[in-house]
Amino acid sequence: MQKQQKKKGQFLFWILFLGIIGVGISGIYTYWICPKEYQSTATMRIELSKDQEESVAQDKKMQQSLEDNFQAIAKNKEILAMTKKQMSKDFQPSISTLQKEIHVSLEANGKELSFRAQSSNPLWAQDELQAMGKTWMEVLPQKLKIQGLHWVKDPTFSPKPIQPNVPLQLGMGAIIGVILGAIISVLLRLGQRKKKYVQHRYLQTLSAPMIGSIPTLMEVTQKPMYQKEGERQVEEHNAMVDERLLGETQHLETLTRSRRKRKR
Repeated sequence: MQKQQKKKGQFLFWILFLGIIGVGISGIYTYWICPKEYQSTATMRIELSKDQEESVAQDKKMQQSLEDNFQAIAKNKEILAMTKKQMSKDFQPSISTLQKEIHVSLEANGKELSFRAQSSNPLWAQDELQAMGKTWMEVLPQKLKIQGLHWVKDPTFSPKPIQPNVPLQLGMGAIIGVILGAIISVLLRLGQRKKKYVQHRYLQTLSAPMIGSIPTLMEVTQKPMYQKEGERQVEEHNAMVDERLLGETQHLETLTRSRRKRKR
């Protein structure tokens, strides 16, 4: 019973120990090492003619083609080059960076566009959307033959980073730590079993009875106090019994010698 409790205790110790270490490492990586990403969002309304509004509202294919056009324009290098000119001189990203960071989608009503930009600096993400909005208001009405574009919701940024996901990172660190703790615990248990098996096979090859075994320092130190005290008392009792037996044997020897002398 005590051995089973001891094994369970070792198993839980390694799981908790490495689980805490995993959370700590993932926390350090999340807060101080992992690069942060901020997001800026905005909404722009598309001003269509009545015929266009009716066709977009009734035909889903028309709505999908309109969304595809806006997404293609958002990745167009000429439009992005014009957008870059509208941005502040302090922040001049490459066109490939703008293609990765800016995302456009058409709302379900077919009349509004949702803009989303991600960057390592929240002000840069906001500047990207503002510059793109100005460029689109100037270029797209003639290019797509629409009435115009205007902001419904101006570009705003969130002060909290959207990446990395702190709960997800900490949870992954805890899970990895728990798995490693379980693996180490199982390996240690298998090592102990292998050690006992080797000792058993060694005794079988010797084919001799085992009189006793010398405990290791770990076995001695890991014994509980009450067990050590009980063993000490047993040793003292055995020593007293040995002394009495020795005295009685000596007394018997003296008696036998005296009897032999008298017979002579």
